[in-house]
Amino acid sequence: MKRFFTFFGFALFSLFSSNVFSQVDSNGCVDLMAGQFDKAGTVCITNDFTNLTVTYQLEGNWQFGEVHLWAGTNTSDMPQNRNGSPKIGQFPYVDSNLDGQTSKTFVIPFASIGASCTNSNVYAAAHAVVYEVIDGVVLRGETAWAAGERFRERGSWATYFHYELDCNDPGTGGGDLRCETAFAFGEHTLNSLPEVLANRWGWYATITGTATYDIWAGAGQNDTLKGAKVGQVTYDYVGTSLSVNVQMFFPYQMKELHINASYGLPTTVAPGQYTYVLELGGLVPDYMNDLMGSYSAPAELNMITHANVCAEAYQWPSHMQDN
Repeated sequence: MKRFFTFFGFALFSLFSSNVFSQVDSNGCVDLMAGQFDKAGTVCITNDFTNLTVTYQLEGNWQFGEVHLWAGTNTSDMPQNRNGSPKIGQFPYVDSNLDGQTSKTFVIPFASIGASCTNSNVYAAAHAVVYEVIDGVVLRGETAWAAGERFRERGSWATYFHYELDCNDPGTGGGDLRCETAFAFGEHTLNSLPEVLANRWGWYATITGTATYDIWAGAGQNDTLKGAKVGQVTYDYVGTSLSVNVQMFFPYQMKELHINASYGLPTTVAPGQYTYVLELGGLVPDYMNDLMGSYSAPAELNMITHANVCAEAYQWPSHMQDN
């Protein structure tokens, strides 16, 4: 009889330590297990084109004491001792001041962990100290880990899980692709230029130094309430050098990009005649050129940024769905 229970206990242990927990569910979540076998909540991951967002969420009577998180593209990069057990004190994302709280979110830039939309495998080890509290009374405290693969077969039951970045191009989800004309905002409207017809919407900005502007799609008549904020552009005009960084917000991507730079007022609003007509090679979420051009005095440049921006039809704001 003793042998039976020993075997049964080992089988149960193996079940909970197997890779049945190693993948996130359809919402990007895994269970947060307190004391190895009690579900205290969830750990969920989402991403855009540049950041990973990890959210701990407790349920029931559980509250946080502290949390420690590591994420990367290779588990060998995780702080660990000689035996392969994680050294949570060296995890890069920590919050030790969570007493009584039930939720915690970390935003992790891809660049900080070596991830990208072309290197889409991410591993995470999410640890927490949690307390079961009823009517203000602490009944017990437990170590908790996001369920997944064990780092070691014996000893520490610390676990990690796998997440695949969702960086699908618009149009791959089975819906209809919708593309809109977009312009970066600026202090001046294009239809205020002397040789431009009044029905040409869009803006131009006068820059010195570094400046960042929102990019709006579908904002006819320069009315941003009609459109969608789809990204940002940063101009950096220092000395004689101009650099431009265009970043789309998820789920939007650029199909075409045209940038005009001029000392005086723009002399054209036709994107095909802009100073820089850029070949993007398909749908892309960003564009950066550290040395787009070299300019001398005067100190000001007038900038227009135009793009053809796409997403699946259902991903555009509701007020644009019927347009």
